[in-house]
Amino acid sequence: MNSLPFFEESTMEKTYLRNSFELMPAEILLYVVNCLHTREIKQFSRVNKRARNVCSPFLFHTVRIDFSSAGFDILDGFLHSHLHQHIRSFQYTIPQLLKPAIRNYERFKTDFLSPEDYVETCEGYDYVDGNEDWEELEYLGGDHPSYTRVYKTIRRRCAEQRSIIDTGRDSKLLTLAFNQFFNLKELNLLFCGVQGASWEIEYQEVCRMMEQDAYVHHVQLVLNADPAHLLATLRRSFAGKPKVELFDDSSHHAGGTCTGPTACWKRFSIGFVVLYKPEST
Repeated sequence: MNSLPFFEESTMEKTYLRNSFELMPAEILLYVVNCLHTREIKQFSRVNKRARNVCSPFLFHTVRIDFSSAGFDILDGFLHSHLHQHIRSFQYTIPQLLKPAIRNYERFKTDFLSPEDYVETCEGYDYVDGNEDWEELEYLGGDHPSYTRVYKTIRRRCAEQRSIIDTGRDSKLLTLAFNQFFNLKELNLLFCGVQGASWEIEYQEVCRMMEQDAYVHHVQLVLNADPAHLLATLRRSFAGKPKVELFDDSSHHAGGTCTGPTACWKRFSIGFVVLYKPEST
């Protein structure tokens, strides 16, 4: 019997606090959240739906993806949720593209990496009889891959790249993103070289498996993805003329600014490009 009044009082107090929170002006909540650290914002966002809505712009303001099926799955998920309205910064990491001919095994053996060249680049082999199956050559020690694994791994990566391009998935999703990210203030293109494990990258570079103009597709796609809308969106973020700033992959300045992305692209084949970056405040 004595616990009932306490229970009623506690319930009433909780109800009062909940109602007070729901009636609190959004400006005050935003001010409070702005003073919190990221971990505290995440905890506060779990209080209720309103807290989640207030915290969302602070938690989901940046999207980072790379040119891959997994990366575009992430982007697709954002575009089909309400979170896209909060995105202010978009970073797109793009690799050099592999030559489509790699997918043909005969072309791979003759034009890129022959079994003989593979053996010459390897160390730690026993004598190999000419009658042995070249495809099954294995290192005697270490974690180095067989010739078969080299081909299958690089072919799989090349096939993934061509599938994205041939189906136009990158073009469709990026165009949609630039139209839906109406609060976008910064667009970063990060040129990362080739993709894969260290041994895979070594074979791709030594055997020159990358297309000659490996980044042109990516840059042209971004510029064609509704550029008028993108430029208008980014211009609202700051006063003055849009700039293109070039950096190397260590984020050190690599050389000035210019007024057009195409001009910069011709001058620098690889680097960290920030398109229309707003002035710091």
